[in-house]
Amino acid sequence: MQYSKATGSKITASTVFDQVELVCNDIYPVYQQLFNLASDAEHYYLDDTTHRILDAKPVEKAVSNSDKTRLHSGIYTSGVITLNTIILFETNIGHAGEFIDSILHKRSQSCGKSVIMSDALPSNSPTATEATMSMCNIHARLQFVDVINHFPEDVEYVLVRNGEIWMNDDYVKSEQLSPSARLSYDQTHSLPIMEDINLWGRSAYSE
Repeated sequence: MQYSKATGSKITASTVFDQVELVCNDIYPVYQQLFNLASDAEHYYLDDTTHRILDAKPVEKAVSNSDKTRLHSGIYTSGVITLNTIILFETNIGHAGEFIDSILHKRSQSCGKSVIMSDALPSNSPTATEATMSMCNIHARLQFVDVINHFPEDVEYVLVRNGEIWMNDDYVKSEQLSPSARLSYDQTHSLPIMEDINLWGRSAYSE
């Protein structure tokens, strides 16, 4: 164990677990407070990655945006970052969409719609309250990069056009534009590029 090597003492895994649990129990109220504060944020960044819990067993859970249920066994560490710099993580049988739902269930009714940036998986859309979903362009780009060996010319076209969007993003950051000015600039300069890519994809693979 790395901890044993660092301290020069042999410590059993069960002892380490007990000590970590004691600390976690003491700081849990802090986590709960951060959880409550995060529920009223305006913007969220949302993502998850696979993980393992050795003794976890499948559980029956509701299907997102449905009244049906099914057995879930996938274990994920889900992360949520708010623009007021609160960062929360959760590891369990569940995905990021469920995590953001649990946060937004505590959202004050006086708060407006939140903006959630994530990949385009339908399961990331919250059911607790309405939100504006902002699909992550980096995730989309990676999907093209993954198949570049199979469709080199097509992927090259998409990457070049995406590069124009990144340059627009660099510009608005360098100019330190206000959120409204940045939105206006992106709608004028970047949105047409995205529409071109969408139209190209639909026409190129419509047959």
